[in-house]
Amino acid sequence: MPALRTKCKGRDILFRKTASSGLYDGHPLETRPAPFMNDSPPKLPPPAFDIVQFANATRFALVSIVFCLSYFDVSSSLSIGNFERIFHDMIGGKPLPGITQWIIHFRLLILLISLLIPITALATLFLSNLARAVTILGWLVIISFVQCLTIYQGLVAPLIEIIKAIGGTP
Repeated sequence: MPALRTKCKGRDILFRKTASSGLYDGHPLETRPAPFMNDSPPKLPPPAFDIVQFANATRFALVSIVFCLSYFDVSSSLSIGNFERIFHDMIGGKPLPGITQWIIHFRLLILLISLLIPITALATLFLSNLARAVTILGWLVIISFVQCLTIYQGLVAPLIEIIKAIGGTP
């Protein structure tokens, strides 16, 4: 056993005395407190970030994403009537594609859903249950994204038909 250093901490000195006296069964290089010292594990400091703050930040980010997607949904929903007039002028008596007819027929329902999505997203900011709020916002992002793609496809489909009729390739 090496000689004791003069600038050792008390814990090292107690360990070495206990280990050299044969009362300690472990490897001599292991550091373990003496048996009479407090054996409770040290208290860890709290994490650098709080999980609740992280969940609130995630909720706010999802609300922002829903608002951005809703802007496109609402503006597209409000312009469906204008596109209907343009399509009837350009195509004449030919029938519109099925998805375009569906969007024109249900444009008020689409507008209502487009307006309810950001209102619901705003309401989730006031929910006390963070898990439920994040789940609702996730579904709102999916619904808003699908609605945006559906409106886009419905409004572009007649334009593709017009380009095909002219003889070009879309």
